[in-house]
Amino acid sequence: MESLSSFKCTKNALPDVYKSVYLPLKTADESLCLEPDKIHSIQLSEKVRILLVPQGENNLHGVIIFDKDNSPFEQFKNSSELLNFFQENGGKIGQLFDLQEVENLLKRPVAKVTTIECNQFHDSNNILILGDAAHAVSPSLGQGCNSALEDVMIIDELLDKYQDNWDLVMPAFTEKRVPDAEALQQLSNYTVPRKKSLIFEYFLRLRISRLLNQWFPKNFYRPIFELVTETTLSYQEILQLHQGWINKVKQSQ
Repeated sequence: MESLSSFKCTKNALPDVYKSVYLPLKTADESLCLEPDKIHSIQLSEKVRILLVPQGENNLHGVIIFDKDNSPFEQFKNSSELLNFFQENGGKIGQLFDLQEVENLLKRPVAKVTTIECNQFHDSNNILILGDAAHAVSPSLGQGCNSALEDVMIIDELLDKYQDNWDLVMPAFTEKRVPDAEALQQLSNYTVPRKKSLIFEYFLRLRISRLLNQWFPKNFYRPIFELVTETTLSYQEILQLHQGWINKVKQSQ
């Protein structure tokens, strides 16, 4: 694909890095249990946040995202201190950590966040790229796998529409999917602010928008996290609804 004169691809390394984390859905004594069908997140500090998605019936899999030049793990002398940090600052999520998971977390490697942006996803009827190869994004919204599966669903729909004619399917996929991929990049990069001055506003907006949507669902739309995980709106439509906030976060960085 890179040899094609019309094909342009940009690879960017974001200032964020992350470590994978694996937690139970509920505490050992079952005094606390998170909702099994929701994405869970919390901002631990200005540049440290946790994102978790359900994995099976009783587990959560997610990432701890932090600035590559300011690892939160280096300030603690041992795993007990780190466990205390999570439990004191992590709200309900922090209560799910135990000493064993913290020790495992310290041993896991730090992964870089690399994004991919391409101006087309096909070459004639010979090559088609999808998923991370076409539009790798930050894990901050947990949409990497979801967007790849959506690629497959769209290809299947186009194959039905054009009766398996790949000469028509390929360009139609690029035309339909590139704008969505561009929208997902913006949503992933700028939904959660890095600036401390915007973090309070971010969580205030979350709380207020949920309440207003419950009371006046036709007049106030849901938060970005809920729209990408619980609706069939396209990434373009979600971006359009929240463009003002995305622009505000983007300008602050």
